[in-house]
Amino acid sequence: MDDSTRNSSEQPAPAASPAPLPVALLLLLRRSDGRPAAASSALDTVLAASVLAELALQRRVEVDAGVVALGPERSALGDAVLDGALGWIAAERAPRSVSWWIGRLTRRELRPALLERVAAVEPAEDERLRIRVAEVLAARTAPLPSDAALIGLLDAAGALSPRPGIPDRRTIRTLAAQHWAGPAAAAILARTAASVTGAAVIAATTTVTITGM
Repeated sequence: MDDSTRNSSEQPAPAASPAPLPVALLLLLRRSDGRPAAASSALDTVLAASVLAELALQRRVEVDAGVVALGPERSALGDAVLDGALGWIAAERAPRSVSWWIGRLTRRELRPALLERVAAVEPAEDERLRIRVAEVLAARTAPLPSDAALIGLLDAAGALSPRPGIPDRRTIRTLAAQHWAGPAAAAILARTAASVTGAAVIAATTTVTITGM
């Protein structure tokens, strides 16, 4: 069989998406008709957590004993939403917990600016992201920390209900926990899962379509 006739399942998984976690999360939470996920307090909480998680992945923040602090990297990321959040963290003099920052970022109404970013994503990039997540969930591709973060956030949102191609929640949570990039990201995921009491709202109004499943 030559390369031109190989089954697509034999091709390497796409590289991890260059989209930051908040944008990737909203892409995957779009409804089947392409409309954004319905607004809810649960969605805003998970979005806020995704901003903190991206800052942790980029080493801009750390978590020590549940308290968020600036990380070793201090340069701007060139992303208005992420740099805005980093600026608020840098300006806060009192030590604040992960849950405090999730609450603070939730009140900042991040969704409108992020939805503009989502609307500008090319369909091909959207498709690559879905294929990548499908490959990781099917254990055909080893997850990077960004993959594990995204899957952990989707799980916290209640958007990965078991169905053909999607493993049970214990498997998903084990995957996320094993591949998070350090204790800061792990603490953010744990706090998010505890904070999202309305996750069923997202699951009930959103169909996560992942190519290859």
